[in-house]
Amino acid sequence: MRAVLRGVAAALVAGLIARQAFAEEACTLNSLMTLQMQRLPSGHVTLPITLDGRPSQMLFDTGGVVPSLTSAVVNELRLKRYPSKMKLRSLQGNTARDEVRVGAVDFGDLHFKDMAFAVMPASVPPAPASAFLPPFTIPARGSAGSRRIFLPDNLPDMTGRRGTELFDGVFAPEIFSKTADFDLDFAAGRFTLMSNDHCPGQVVSWPAAAVAVVPFTLNGANQIVFEGKLDDKPLTVYLDTGADKSRLFQKRLRDFVAPNLLRRLPLDEPNRISTTFDFKTLAFEGISIINPTLVVLPEPKRVALPNQQSPEMLLGMDILSHLHVYIAFQEHKLYITSTDAPADAAK
Repeated sequence: MRAVLRGVAAALVAGLIARQAFAEEACTLNSLMTLQMQRLPSGHVTLPITLDGRPSQMLFDTGGVVPSLTSAVVNELRLKRYPSKMKLRSLQGNTARDEVRVGAVDFGDLHFKDMAFAVMPASVPPAPASAFLPPFTIPARGSAGSRRIFLPDNLPDMTGRRGTELFDGVFAPEIFSKTADFDLDFAAGRFTLMSNDHCPGQVVSWPAAAVAVVPFTLNGANQIVFEGKLDDKPLTVYLDTGADKSRLFQKRLRDFVAPNLLRRLPLDEPNRISTTFDFKTLAFEGISIINPTLVVLPEPKRVALPNQQSPEMLLGMDILSHLHVYIAFQEHKLYITSTDAPADAAK
C-alpha cells in the first residue's frame, strides 16, 4: 500500500511539475519583431516601412484612426484614388474622403499585399510671422503655475513638415490591436511587436523601480483612452504618440483659469498662436509627471464615431519620451515605467 501511495504521490508531483513548466512556458513573452524608431527634431517618432519598394518613414500615431499616406507620396507612387466610406478630419477641420491601395507593403518581417491607406487631409499652412500676436504672461491662479503664450519659429502642417522635415504617412495601431501588443521603449528608440499570447500582468521584462498599471478603453476609432488627474482634477486622456506636445483642450480651462482671464486668451486661432500652461502634476495610477507644460487648443472638429469619447487631453511625445510603455491590447491595460532618474520629470 505504501509503495502504491508513494507511486501516486510521485505521479502527482510529476504532474504538478509538468503543469508548472507548461504554465511558465505559456507566460513567456515572445517578441515578433523589433524596429528602430526615428526621433524627428519636432519630437515626433517614425517607423520604417516599404511601399511598393520605396523606403518610407511613417509617423507612429496611436491617436491615428487608420493607416494613411500623404498626397505627395500617393502622387509619387502613382496610386489610384478611390472614394472612401470613411471621412477623415484633421484637428484643423480639413477633411479627406479618398483611399488608395498599395500592392506590396513591408513592415519589418511582416509583408502585406493590396493594403488600403487613407489619403491624409490637406493642411493649413502656417501663418506669416506678422499674423502672430505679441506674447504675454497670465498671472498664476489656484494650484497651476504660470501661464504663458509663446511664438514658435515655425509650425508643422498636417504632413509633418517643419523646415525640411517630412514623413510619408501615418502608422495607426488598429491593424495590430486585436492580434499583438506594443512594447515602446522611447529612450532606446525601440518599437517591439509582441505576441499577446501570455499571462495577464506578466509583461514588464525590463528593470523598473515602479510600474503603473493603467486600465484603458478603445473608442470607436481604436484610440487608447484612460483616466488621469491634472492638479488633482480628473480628466479623460488620449495616448497620442502622433502629438509632439501634450495638449489640453479648451473646455477644461475653466477648471484652472478665472473667467476674466479666459476671455483674454486668443484660443480661436490654433494655427497662429500656441498657448501653454504650466501645471503642478499630471498623475495616473501611481505615475506622476512633475510640472508638465501643456499646449491649450480649441476643441477638435471631429466626425462622430461610435463609443468615441471627446478628448480632454492628449498625452504627447514631450512626456512619453520619458516613459517606457507596454500596451497590452487584450488586457486593456498600459504598463508604464519611467526611463528617467527618480528626481526627473516622471517618478
